[in-house]
Amino acid sequence: MEYSEIVEALFTKRELERLLQKSYCRLQQELEKKDLSIATFYSFDMVRIYQFLGEPEKAQSQCEKTLEYIKQSRHQWRGIWRKCLIALGKKEEAQEIVLSDPYPTKRLFAYLYEELEDHDLAQTYYAELAAEHSKEADESTNFQPQLFQYASDFWEKASNMRESRIYNQKAVEAWEKVRSGEESHISIEKAWLHEEIGYIYQKAGDSETAMDYYRKAWAYYRDAYMIDVTATGANQFDGDWDFYAPWFSEQIPYGIVFEFRCEHPMRYDQRRMRYRKLSTRKSEDTDGSWDSVS
Repeated sequence: MEYSEIVEALFTKRELERLLQKSYCRLQQELEKKDLSIATFYSFDMVRIYQFLGEPEKAQSQCEKTLEYIKQSRHQWRGIWRKCLIALGKKEEAQEIVLSDPYPTKRLFAYLYEELEDHDLAQTYYAELAAEHSKEADESTNFQPQLFQYASDFWEKASNMRESRIYNQKAVEAWEKVRSGEESHISIEKAWLHEEIGYIYQKAGDSETAMDYYRKAWAYYRDAYMIDVTATGANQFDGDWDFYAPWFSEQIPYGIVFEFRCEHPMRYDQRRMRYRKLSTRKSEDTDGSWDSVS
């Protein structure tokens, strides 16, 4: 799926315009309170919305404003800072932001060089990450299917498809061994788990099983947000989401954002699940057409 296809499938122009207006209003509220730390997030959301709307000049102008907010903020959000500089074509400055980070990570460098389109160097870091996470998955007794798939995704980013397939198959086999324990989770945990397992089967080429897990995942998400609301909120802030968030982030195409600060978290889950189903169905369509996916 191309970048433009994903945007068009997940957002209508009217929805993007609504998101833009809401983000703008929230931004003004934070500016009035002189909270530039939070204002930075709303401003950067506007950058991404302008990009989705196909308005690069407005996106660049908002990037400049976002950088000003960061420079005046108590918190220098280096990730947003880096992305704005790259969007403005200031690649050397973006690299300096990463190099001056007091706590640099291989993942951070991999993202940087991917954004700078230095694919050889990015793949070097991804290969190192893949080796590290493969070792962790091999030695782990918790979250093993998810960890195997996490390693598989890094191997894929490193363009080592042989190792990627090996660890994807390990993920499938690990799940087959532990699947009987799935009923012990609350709705939001079941949703995260079923979404992840659906992805594992999707990467294994078993689209039918993947879609079955995705449909179950969305049913659990509905329960989580409509019935188990208190438990859902608690687990998002003090539960397994801290594990699932990085796993899911590696599974989403580079540059695509489903989450905006002005919206309820459920919207992020809705769009992400919509993408999961569309990408699975897309891989099945020989003529490139998409059927509607419930």
